[in-house]
Amino acid sequence: MKIIVLSLLILTLSITASSQTLFPHRLTGRGYAASFQHAVFDERFSGNTGFIATLGGAFPLPGGATLMLELPLIQGSSHSSDVLSDEFGVGNPLIAFRVGAGANTFIDIGGRLPLANSDNLIASEIANMTDIRHFGAYTPELLQVSAAATIEKELSPSLVIMGRLGPSAMFHTKESSSGSLYAEYGAGIETRVPDLAIWISWGALTQISNTYGTDNTIDEAEIGGTYWMEHTGISVRLRGPLDEYLRRTISATYGVSLTYAP
Repeated sequence: MKIIVLSLLILTLSITASSQTLFPHRLTGRGYAASFQHAVFDERFSGNTGFIATLGGAFPLPGGATLMLELPLIQGSSHSSDVLSDEFGVGNPLIAFRVGAGANTFIDIGGRLPLANSDNLIASEIANMTDIRHFGAYTPELLQVSAAATIEKELSPSLVIMGRLGPSAMFHTKESSSGSLYAEYGAGIETRVPDLAIWISWGALTQISNTYGTDNTIDEAEIGGTYWMEHTGISVRLRGPLDEYLRRTISATYGVSLTYAP
């Protein structure tokens, strides 16, 4: 029973929309999470390095909804021509509400506040490449409003498939443009055995406005696993872009995360 209950709070970050909630699965109560992501850049960009650390919490509200809060922290360094630039700052925090948190189908509605500092452009750019589908979490002067529906289907007590789909709108706070609209979608399969969960997933982000006839889809594949100890889960994951152009810049992103469900 422990693995079934706690796996509902798994920190996959994989089939989520670019709202990037740390809690893509069903929620059965309060949850706290922290994740760390680091990218492996192509040797041509080996002077760039950095990480993303995200802190979050999920809190049940009266009436059955759940409040989800997240704060991304970003660090980036660039070394070129014997000049080292190093930056650290906050990204754009998430405030979201989940309806139907304990059901097989639930809806997340929320947005990201534009609090990322425009002076930390190196950290923001490295964070965007590290977690490119979720650039709304790291880009300065960008307001994001999104919604997504998630469906989970239990094929057997140890096998679950998941799908997620929703729109996301991005608005530059310092520009008078009408913004851009994106479709966010993904799917995954997870196997669960006592104290262990292993998943494979795919996620994509497609710009559906202001496209100018170019290829406007970013998609990635991920494999990962979680080991559970009482109320705590430790996850490791490896994610890579499927786009050939992106693979010329970044080889892969690996991550570790910690979930606590009291």
